[in-house]
Amino acid sequence: MITIERDKKHFSFDSSIPAAATAFSGDVIRFCCTDCYDGQIVDDGMDYSLIDGERSNPVTGPLYLEGAQPGDLLRIEVLKIQVADYGVMCVRSGHGVYNMEGCHVRRFSVGDGYIYF
Repeated sequence: MITIERDKKHFSFDSSIPAAATAFSGDVIRFCCTDCYDGQIVDDGMDYSLIDGERSNPVTGPLYLEGAQPGDLLRIEVLKIQVADYGVMCVRSGHGVYNMEGCHVRRFSVGDGYIYF
């Protein structure tokens, strides 16, 4: 198994970023990812102004697939998704589906198949 650790992250899709790993057809790859705020939410209710928006939505990789050519169709099979023992979210006035005023930064426990919201 090839593992790409979470420190191999970037904040844009950019073809000039060197590959974090090389794989061949049939290889099993494990991507270790971070949350959409890159682990910045450490406490429930923390001040939103402490979050660096430039570190939002990190991507892990990239992965170079030996032999793949532009225009090739790739078949990817997701074997397992393992979630952390916590989840995070931010709700701000005018953003998202919640009709709330102000800014709310939350951290939730995850376990036994549940998010404790």
